[in-house]
Amino acid sequence: MNEYQEDIVYEPSLLMVPDYAEAKSLQAYPKQRGQDDQRDAYRHMLAAGILARKYGTGTAEILGRLHEFKTSPLQALKMLVGVGEMPPDYKYDMHNNQLGASLGTRVEDQAGLEQLLKAMADRSTAGIQPGRSALPVKK
Repeated sequence: MNEYQEDIVYEPSLLMVPDYAEAKSLQAYPKQRGQDDQRDAYRHMLAAGILARKYGTGTAEILGRLHEFKTSPLQALKMLVGVGEMPPDYKYDMHNNQLGASLGTRVEDQAGLEQLLKAMADRSTAGIQPGRSALPVKK
C-alpha cells in the first residue's frame, strides 16, 4: 500500500475508497491494530466521508451498511430475518460511518476532510474501551 503517500491528498474513485481509507488510517495510526481503536474509527469515518462528499450521505450510509454485511454475512442474514444480531462492534462502526458521512458534507475538499476526521479520532483517546471503536454511540 505504498502507493498512498502521506503528503499526497486526492479523491479516490468509488472502488478505491476502502483501500484508500485503510492506507490513510494505517499511516495515521501505524502502531494500532485497526480493530476497535482510533485507526478503526478513522478508517470508517474517512470512507464514509469520502462517499458522502462524492455521492451523498444516503449512498454513504447504504454502502457502509453493505460493507458491514459483507464482513459478517451470516450474522447480517440472521439480523435481517430477526433471529440474530450483528457482531458487538457493528453499532460503533455504523456510528463512525454516520459521523464521517455527516462531516464529509461539511468540508470543501479532501484534505479538509482528512484533517477534520483525524482530529476527531485523535481527540477520542479517552473514549476508547475494549471491544469498542474510538467514537462510541452516545446514550
